[in-house]
Amino acid sequence: MPAPYRTPPVPPRAARAAAAGCLAACLAAAGCASPGAADDDVADDDTTPDGNSGTGFQGRAVDRVDPFVGTGGMGFGVGSAFPGPSAPFGMVRPGPDSSSDFGAPGFYHCSGYWYEDAYLDGFSQVRLHGIGVADLGNVLLMPTSGMDGAKTDEEGWRSPYSHDTEEARPGYYAVTLDDTGIRVELSATVRAGVHRYTFPAGLDPVVIVDPSHALGENSCPSARVDVGAEDGVVEGWTLHQGGLAGRGDGVVVYYSLRFDPPPASSGTWTDGVLAEGSPSAEGGADVGAWLRFDLPEGGEVAVEVGISFRGVEAARGNREAEVAGQSLGEVAAATEAAWEEALRVVEVEGGTEEEQGIFYSALYHSMLMPDVLTDADGSYRGFDGEDHVADGFVYHSNMSLWDTYRTQHPLLALLAPGRQRDAVISLVRMYEQGGALPQWPAGTADSGSMVGESATIVIAESYLKGIVDFDVETAWEGMVAGADGTLPPGVGYGGRPGLEGYVERGWCAADEVGGATSVTMEYANDDHALSLLADALGREEDAARYRERSRGWRGLFDPETGFLEGRFADGTWAERASDVTWEDWYTEANAWQTVWSVPFDPPGLIEAMGGEEAFVARLSEFFDLSAQQADTALFDPYYWHGNEPDIHAPWLFVEAGRPDLAQRWVRWVMDTKYRLGPDGLDGNDDGGTLSAWYVFAALGLYPVAGTDRYWVGAPLFPRATLHLDGGDLAIEAPGAGAEAPYVAAAALDGEPLADPWLTHDRIASGGVLAFELSGAPADWGR
Repeated sequence: MPAPYRTPPVPPRAARAAAAGCLAACLAAAGCASPGAADDDVADDDTTPDGNSGTGFQGRAVDRVDPFVGTGGMGFGVGSAFPGPSAPFGMVRPGPDSSSDFGAPGFYHCSGYWYEDAYLDGFSQVRLHGIGVADLGNVLLMPTSGMDGAKTDEEGWRSPYSHDTEEARPGYYAVTLDDTGIRVELSATVRAGVHRYTFPAGLDPVVIVDPSHALGENSCPSARVDVGAEDGVVEGWTLHQGGLAGRGDGVVVYYSLRFDPPPASSGTWTDGVLAEGSPSAEGGADVGAWLRFDLPEGGEVAVEVGISFRGVEAARGNREAEVAGQSLGEVAAATEAAWEEALRVVEVEGGTEEEQGIFYSALYHSMLMPDVLTDADGSYRGFDGEDHVADGFVYHSNMSLWDTYRTQHPLLALLAPGRQRDAVISLVRMYEQGGALPQWPAGTADSGSMVGESATIVIAESYLKGIVDFDVETAWEGMVAGADGTLPPGVGYGGRPGLEGYVERGWCAADEVGGATSVTMEYANDDHALSLLADALGREEDAARYRERSRGWRGLFDPETGFLEGRFADGTWAERASDVTWEDWYTEANAWQTVWSVPFDPPGLIEAMGGEEAFVARLSEFFDLSAQQADTALFDPYYWHGNEPDIHAPWLFVEAGRPDLAQRWVRWVMDTKYRLGPDGLDGNDDGGTLSAWYVFAALGLYPVAGTDRYWVGAPLFPRATLHLDGGDLAIEAPGAGAEAPYVAAAALDGEPLADPWLTHDRIASGGVLAFELSGAPADWGR
């Protein structure tokens, strides 16, 4: 059994000597901070800088981050986070892949690592954060002692480990392998990584290279490895078929590794058969190599790692551009500096140590995806399978759009609009080069995962919030092609299944489309965002048409049951087993969770439920039932924060004139669904969605996705400073904390804020949002 979770050691805090300039340039080109100073001995340095910023923020933001948050959990409560290093929005994420005596079931290993496991299988180079499907985990490296036929399989080389030897902080991870005593340290830049293995004396030092490794039940049906023993360079590729990538033709991951020192000898294997001295191997899912090093007294082996989705030469270019000739300490210091700058976009003051830890861990997790897919030379592999140059932007992919449109993309639009612009342009390029806007872009293609056209909401909201420096006409063309069913033939992804019936009736029929009721709600939300964008573009007829379409969901509200129901094409209602069972017409939800899926049309839902008083009573019942439920490994039958369809539900009280109830239940979610440690998330983080929810809630704001509006709640901290592009926004809430969860009054730049909502343009240029808080419900905003 693994040791109980303990808070990781306080990380090194030295102000380090300047890292190499080429790494600074590459980080800056990817939109990350320039590196700070470096000290190669990252494991032992424990000096502490002043760290004050002049705004009252003490110390460093990176020291508040716990990368182990969300790396554990049971059942539907697994967070699918990983503790390994990553640059902000990085392509390369070297990290531990773990397993137990029962293997590594995919649901617990979507990012490769599960805190409850007893073994480490090795350290792969690419992974996704917080998703509910295992994918990637390619090009695994594992240091060991000796080489024989048993070590052509993970069970032959995996090692037990103890959490007592693990250390993780932004940009750095380390662990000791119990069976050999080898110390493993990892760091990463945007497109490259560095490993450092310290071998004790008396071992036969070997490093295994397994290019065909994949997470969970995924596979790599073909792979190649070429070993240059003299210069220590190992290169090749693997065709990966993952839970997302495998829904298409798969994705080819190219790699370039450089070992220092070069190996004394090496070999390859194919289908479990060793070939000593062989310089290359290519074949199916069982291909690999090993390198043996002459270290009789023990010592270090460093590995530079370059990854690309375009070719081996591009992977080599990424490695040489970002980590060549640099120590792990220099790389770790530079990436830590990039994280410090990224996280310091918000500086919070006050609160408890745990609250600050949860906040900055959430902000950190909100900035892992989408992933940069632009190589160091500015090129990327497009949806058409061709190489393109990202001119004036950085191409990104791996967007869990059905999840992230709700909180994470709105957070980027507020805190990192340049990054959000890159994501929007990337979505438009996917349409131009692939033929349709994606649903869940995974690597170099669309996975088709989930329902709706969430890219529409992301693009429309960005434009409404002032991110307009992109080709909005081409974006509009792509959105309309999906919304109106005019995509070119043979695209193979995108569009709206069941569109004809949706347009004709206003809703999708349960006997025509899987998840019909949930699909209807997503289409309606998409259409509402389209209508607002059309208004902004002066397309009045389009605005009216899509606005009317966005109201068709009302045909699925059954006044007899008070729920959004499944309905057949002939108008008859489908029968549910109960209010809390998953039915075929819902997507990852039940009737209670789906009925609130109308953040775009609260007045319509309030009217359908019989008015504000009835609506408040119904929503209160929902949360009262939720609070009575114990947290288990099963999905929650009422409010389910571990999944996305109803995560906005507590904020709906605002629309019915009861912001005090929104404040009460938002704080309940924060207090009961978030914590430090491996079980610190209520479910899959889904690319940062749950984390971004917490960041917004702690600031006293929440985005109405697809619009330029925010609901206003009670801040968690007495003061937060948001360093926005347009100017600093100070959120002041004296006395904030557990004893004051209610808003008694609010003002923006000295003017009373009468309503519990505001628009993006009112805060985008900075200012002061001031609160008077109370320990009891108040009348503000009613």
